[in-house]
Amino acid sequence: MKNRIITNSNRTIKKSLPRFISIIIMSFLGVMVYTGLQATSPDMLHTLDNYLDEANVYDIKIISSKGLVEEDIETLRNISNIKNIEGTYSKDIAITKNEEQIVINVSSLPSDINKIDLIDGRLPIKDNEIVVEENLLTKEDYKIGDILSLNDEDFINQEVTIVGTINSHIYFNNTKVNQNRGTTSIGTGSINYYSYMLPSNFNQSYYTYIYLTINNANEKVTSKDDYNKLIDDVTNSIEKIKTTQEESRFESIYNEANNKIIEEETKALNELKKAENELNNAKKDLNTAKKQLDSTKTQLSAFKIELDKAKKELNKGKNEFENALKEYNIDLTTIDTSISYLEENIKSIENILPSLDDSSIEYQQYTEQLNILKNNLTQLITLKNTNQELTKGEESYNTNYSLYKSSYQKYTSGLSTYNKGLKDYNEGLKDYNDSKEKVEKEFTDAKNDLNKLEKPIWYIYDRNDDQTYSSYINQTKSIKNLSGVFPVVFYAVAVLVSLISMNRMVEDDRGEIGTLKSLGFSNNDIRKKYLIFSLLATLIGGLLGTILGLTGIPYLIFIIYRLLFILPNFYMGLNVDICIIGILIAIICICGASVITTNKVLKEKPATLMRPKAPVSGKKILLERIKIVWNNLKFSQKITIRNIFRYKKRVFVTIFGICGCTALMLCGFGIKDSIVDITNMQYKETFKFDATVYTNNLNIEEAPNIFNDKNITDYIISEQISATLNESNVTMLITDSNESLSKVINLKNHETKSSVSLEENKVVITDKLADIHNIKIGDNISILDSDKNSYTLKVSSIVNNYIGHYIYMDKNTLESLNKEYKPNVVYLKTTNLTDKEKEKLSESLIKNDQIVNVINTDVLVDSTKDMLDSLDKIIIVLIVLSASLAFVVLYNLSNININERKREIATLKVLGFYNSEVDSYITKENIILTIIGITFGLIFGSFLTNVTIGTVEMENTRFLREVSTMSYIYTSIITFVFTLIVNFVTHFTLKKIDMIESLKSVE
Repeated sequence: MKNRIITNSNRTIKKSLPRFISIIIMSFLGVMVYTGLQATSPDMLHTLDNYLDEANVYDIKIISSKGLVEEDIETLRNISNIKNIEGTYSKDIAITKNEEQIVINVSSLPSDINKIDLIDGRLPIKDNEIVVEENLLTKEDYKIGDILSLNDEDFINQEVTIVGTINSHIYFNNTKVNQNRGTTSIGTGSINYYSYMLPSNFNQSYYTYIYLTINNANEKVTSKDDYNKLIDDVTNSIEKIKTTQEESRFESIYNEANNKIIEEETKALNELKKAENELNNAKKDLNTAKKQLDSTKTQLSAFKIELDKAKKELNKGKNEFENALKEYNIDLTTIDTSISYLEENIKSIENILPSLDDSSIEYQQYTEQLNILKNNLTQLITLKNTNQELTKGEESYNTNYSLYKSSYQKYTSGLSTYNKGLKDYNEGLKDYNDSKEKVEKEFTDAKNDLNKLEKPIWYIYDRNDDQTYSSYINQTKSIKNLSGVFPVVFYAVAVLVSLISMNRMVEDDRGEIGTLKSLGFSNNDIRKKYLIFSLLATLIGGLLGTILGLTGIPYLIFIIYRLLFILPNFYMGLNVDICIIGILIAIICICGASVITTNKVLKEKPATLMRPKAPVSGKKILLERIKIVWNNLKFSQKITIRNIFRYKKRVFVTIFGICGCTALMLCGFGIKDSIVDITNMQYKETFKFDATVYTNNLNIEEAPNIFNDKNITDYIISEQISATLNESNVTMLITDSNESLSKVINLKNHETKSSVSLEENKVVITDKLADIHNIKIGDNISILDSDKNSYTLKVSSIVNNYIGHYIYMDKNTLESLNKEYKPNVVYLKTTNLTDKEKEKLSESLIKNDQIVNVINTDVLVDSTKDMLDSLDKIIIVLIVLSASLAFVVLYNLSNININERKREIATLKVLGFYNSEVDSYITKENIILTIIGITFGLIFGSFLTNVTIGTVEMENTRFLREVSTMSYIYTSIITFVFTLIVNFVTHFTLKKIDMIESLKSVE
């Protein structure tokens, strides 16, 4: 008898093939959507996990504000569960190419961790060789063999040759969307390309990064709980040695800097001492020279006085001599003649006197004359001698005067040399004093700066801190959350439609069931027939759905995500658990429906079952009692309305099926609407600044000069602090006043939408953060900053925010926590700038030593938009699947309706109804039920959208939760178009109904 049942089941399948196929399709859609969405997240995670494991990508990355040294590596080796550890040198270099500046990150070639793939060429074997990512060649017109100029002292060889292209597994974002390889403090603030060279070409005494891999981490799936626990355990161990290593590094840096200061100070003081000694010796020489000059000046002055006195006496003697000549009426030329003349006259008189009597008058006259002549002769001889003396005196005077002049010239020259030496000495003394003051100030400042030296801070990162990685993981989480909502509705619709389909099948086989029971077949045997029918259809549909669900949907979604992420090989896991659960759900739902339906019929007696079941009797409906409306309806309209109320079960299933499909489509459109405008709401409505400038030890007084640019219309200085609130990463933003904050951020109450102001000793938090941790206005929250300091503050307001978590407070509130206000970020408002102008502005700002990085808001908008666009495309896939389900449901229910009423329709044909009238008789019901289903579907879809958004919404993202009017319209139109298509197909089915069927009607 069992074989007969199986044979009968096979015949039933052939006879009811459309119904069998419909159950296959319903099972197929339900299982495909469930397994597809459930498998996508694990497959994407395994794909990423395999990609990272291939290159042994780091599990933990350590960065220090003062660099990392070999001692740190040796200390880390002592921590258990660390598998590999590797220090890496890294430097960002700005290069001008084709009149545009690009930034290239140059890292040391890895050995064990973060291995790279060689694409073309070869790896470096010399210090002056480098390998670059392929994009640098394709986008910047470089080729293998070209020279890159790395003008930086951190490289031994600054001219390096490109010898190959590589791919690094650390970077897997799609560069067609965004060529950003991270942030930097040079150029425009963004790294454009990465490259590698041998570590030996780095002229650095410390590592930039230390990368770690963890034991057994490769056996775990990245981002899974067991993987995260491994990482957290090692991170906690690193945290324990973190302070010790920071202090050790601080002491090393401090001692090195202090020793250098002492060395330089000693050297400078020695130089100053040497200069001081030279100045003292010069001063002594100048003093000796001054004494000699003063002595010479005194001697010259005395000599000059004597010369002047001699000159005066010489002039007096000359005057007296000239007067005497005048008395004798002679001149200097005739004095010798006059003397000769007198001598001759004296001699003549002396010759005459012996001949004269001594007593004679003549003798006396000659004697007197002789005496006069002798006296004159004596005077003239005296004058002659005086003249000779005057001549000698004048010659002596002239000689002494020449000596005086030459001595005076020597004195003047010596004085000039002295004065020059004195000037040089004074200048040297001034330079010495200035240098001494400068040196003293420099070393005082250096010592003060050394005393202000901040301790190194270790920053411990894992993969989740990488933006590309976390974005990828968030996308997989969104899909996983989505897989918990959509399949439920798919299964619900499938169960209901399968229930009505199996119910119709059992009702059609009432006579056969009665016959089988009469022939002695047990209820279990008969039940097996329909169980085999439904189980076989479910298994076929489930297996097909599983195959397509495991392969098609994950791969399709992965292809969509390739717009954001480049992962070469997609990993498709078998996911046996998901397959079994998906098929089991379908079996339980569909086969359970068939068992329930069969059990209901098997309760009846064979005699009752062998008679055809009477058609559902018509009853007076409520609308008939409203005469004004009923009497104005056409006959066909009245029949349609009566039929709707006559077949309540089918009507309910049809409405529910259309409602479910409509709700699914609206949910897809609703999610799309909820994410499409997030970036504008965050970066246009909430954040009003055009660029964010990150600074280091910003001098507020210098800010007006730093931001003095015609393209900057306003700027607001504030402080950002990274913190956590109940394990949620938050950004604390502090400004000096409400006025400053309102210029850049539009704080609106999340309920009333009114403007919010900061209150002293209170904070304002964003709405998503409040929702996650159930925080209300007036509650106290505990904030833990990056230095592990805890603060408790009261919440004054909750404001709208769409991306990230923020806590706002004023400067006074921060200082009340005994924390110094240190501005580290400046928000800029600029004129409408082109991309080129934005880059130039960023480059000009980054040239200032106080500015670390500049990020234009447009970059954030594009990055967020790219991420959300991928989710948007996933939603389109779900909309298509929902639309497919809607079509199948409408088509299946329409066939059930026709089969259920085949005799009724045949009777209408016998009564002379035209084909068009018969079509109208059936299709009007479909249209009315579709309209009702759409109406309820839009209502249910709005609710479903909110529920779905609550599940797919990312932890740090707030969706808008708004469904646009056009989405309601599109959903209604799609569903209605499917109804029209089904009605068109129904037309041909109705034409095939034989009028003889009416003769089978029960009298």
